Amino acid sequence: MYQYKYRFPRYPEQIDDIHDKVGEALYETCAKNGGLYIKLGQGIAAMGNVLPKGYASKFEMLQDRAPIVSEAEVLKLFQEEFGKNPDELFDDFDLIPVASASIAQVHRARLKSTGEWVAVKVQKPDVRKQMSTDFAMQRLFAQIMEWSFGIPLLWSLDYTIENLSKEVNFLTEAKNSERAAEAFRSKDFSKREQVYVPRVHWDISTERVLVQEWIDGIKLTNLTELADKKFSTEEIMEILVEAFSHQIFISGFVHCDPHPGNVLIRRNPRGKPQIVLLDHGLYIAESEKFRLQYCRFWEAMFLRDTNTLKDICVEWGIGEPELFASASLIRPYSFKEGTDKKLSRKAIYNHSMEHKKRVANFFKDEKAVPRELVFVGRNMNIVRSNNKSLGTPVNRIGIMVRAAVKGGKPLDRWAAWKFEYKLTVASWWFWFMHLAQSWSSSGIQKQEVELDKEVEEAVQKANQKDPLCR
Repeated sequence: MYQYKYRFPRYPEQIDDIHDKVGEALYETCAKNGGLYIKLGQGIAAMGNVLPKGYASKFEMLQDRAPIVSEAEVLKLFQEEFGKNPDELFDDFDLIPVASASIAQVHRARLKSTGEWVAVKVQKPDVRKQMSTDFAMQRLFAQIMEWSFGIPLLWSLDYTIENLSKEVNFLTEAKNSERAAEAFRSKDFSKREQVYVPRVHWDISTERVLVQEWIDGIKLTNLTELADKKFSTEEIMEILVEAFSHQIFISGFVHCDPHPGNVLIRRNPRGKPQIVLLDHGLYIAESEKFRLQYCRFWEAMFLRDTNTLKDICVEWGIGEPELFASASLIRPYSFKEGTDKKLSRKAIYNHSMEHKKRVANFFKDEKAVPRELVFVGRNMNIVRSNNKSLGTPVNRIGIMVRAAVKGGKPLDRWAAWKFEYKLTVASWWFWFMHLAQSWSSSGIQKQEVELDKEVEEAVQKANQKDPLCR
């Protein structure tokens, strides 16, 4: 707070150094404190497209390379859970973890009974004890942010804490994974053979140790290995976006932590690309009323149905429909321009600055705001970041809108025709922009032709003038 609120106004030319110092301090705080601080760091990594340079690369390490706990602590936990050491339960249990994140680390082992290789997720010993303190600090931070910058955060805090608390029970995670797998196998999901959730070994899993089948795959953001194995980033992202769109708009059971450390890529038995979803601890179950309203909201944004947008926002206690539409799309939205018109850099920048002024008036009735929006928004922001990490190969919004229409009430004939027409035009425009960009000469400065990149530049520009605008 000191760096941005007091140092920056006096020494604006030092903004890069200020960003570096704040980023380093935040990273060290997250890494040393562990627990929910790692979760915070993972969230920062997912916002690399709007945060200053240097933030994302450092915080990405917290996705699967967070600090680990000692071998002695792992052995102690096994004694507490099973009364046995790992080598009494498994063959070839590797005490060195293959990955480590916010609340657990993963070890590779082999079952004594079948010889099958499995992933053993072991909870870090102090997580449960630390949670109450972490939540108290989260509440204090939210209060400070509201008081200092007028950013509304407290309205959803109890709901957030309630859902984050569920992550420490690995049996809940196991149930979530099976429910998600069942939804992906449904006939109304066209990519059902290209999304996979690892099987759970219930007989050897507890609240603090989760055993699932071992999956060999490539991390989503390992572009070099994906290219070596002839994977198409366009096809991968199409599957990923369709999977999470199906969860948000159709099944209503949503994975809320889909960062790259939780997504592996492999080929299914037919040789097609398949995404493997890991870590099912943080899920929300949407109410049917919210799911249908959210489908209508996305339909209305795309069809530029201003009256429906405003009606839904009124029912949800939201006083700034345009601002909320921008937050949902994670790009500027205007009742005049909608989403399909290419906005100029100046227009995007003006959107950013105007929205900053209107944030304080965002909620008219905080009690009426659907709490599901917190984690649905988290999912969409991370998925958008994943798409950008792979070079924005797919029209994310087009895929999501189609899922919203499928999950909502049937459109009348005129609305259905209008939707298909607008979606076709938007798709053509998206691919035209990609072609135009690919045709740009490498020796000439490329013009920004993809809207997400314009948003990124505009927000970075806003950061230079006022680093608190994001």
